[in-house]
Amino acid sequence: MQFWRSWNLFEKILCLGSTVVLLLIGLLFQSSWPVLIASLTGVWTTFLIAKGKVSGQVIGLITIFLYIFTSWQQQYYGEVLIYALVMLPLRLWSIVTWNSHQNKKEHTIKIYHLSKKDWQTLIWLFCLALFDTYFLLKAFNTSQLASSTFAAVTGIFAIYLLAKRSKQGFSFFIANDLIRISLWLSPVIHGDWSVLPMALSCLIFLLNDSYGLYNWTKLEKKQHRAQS
Repeated sequence: MQFWRSWNLFEKILCLGSTVVLLLIGLLFQSSWPVLIASLTGVWTTFLIAKGKVSGQVIGLITIFLYIFTSWQQQYYGEVLIYALVMLPLRLWSIVTWNSHQNKKEHTIKIYHLSKKDWQTLIWLFCLALFDTYFLLKAFNTSQLASSTFAAVTGIFAIYLLAKRSKQGFSFFIANDLIRISLWLSPVIHGDWSVLPMALSCLIFLLNDSYGLYNWTKLEKKQHRAQS
C-alpha cells in the first residue's frame, strides 16, 4: 500500500501494536467510547506528525474535541479551556502552514530551524504564559492546579512550535506527556480504571514524541544536505 511505503518495520510495529494494546485495554476496562477513540486518534496523530504528515494534524482535530469532552468529565477545566480556546485554533493553523510548506516529492513538511531571537522570545513568552495560566486556572478551581498549568502551557508551546515546523515542538511534547501521564494516572489510582487508556496513550505519546524528535532531526539534516 502507498500509505505504508515510507514506514520502516519499527514504525509499523510501534503504531499497530499501540493501537491493538489500547483497544484491548479500553474494552477490558469498559472505557467510554470518547475515552477510547480519543486515545486511538491521539496515538495516530502523534505517529503521523512524527512522520511529518499533514494528515496527522487533521486527525488531531478529532482528538482535541474528544479530549475536551473527557477532560470536562474529570473536572480538568484547565485542559478544557486551553484545548478549546488555544489548542483548537493552533491545530487549524497547523493544517494551513503544513499544507503550504510541504516537500511534494516525499510528502513531508519542510522543517524550520529556530533562530537565537526565536529562542529569546520563546523563553519570555513561556514564563509569561505560566504566570497567567496558573492564576486563570486557579480562578476556575481546577483540579491538580500545578500539573494542569504545566500541562496546558507545554501543550500550547508544543503545538505552536510544530505549527512553525520546528522539531523543538517535540521537546515540549515530551514534557507535556510526562505531566499528562501523572494527570490521568491520578483517577486510575483512585479507582477509576475506565480512563486507563488515556494514561497509557500518554505513555505511548512519550515514546512516539521521543521518536519524533529523533526522526525530525534526521529529516532536518537530510533537507539541509539537499539545499547545500
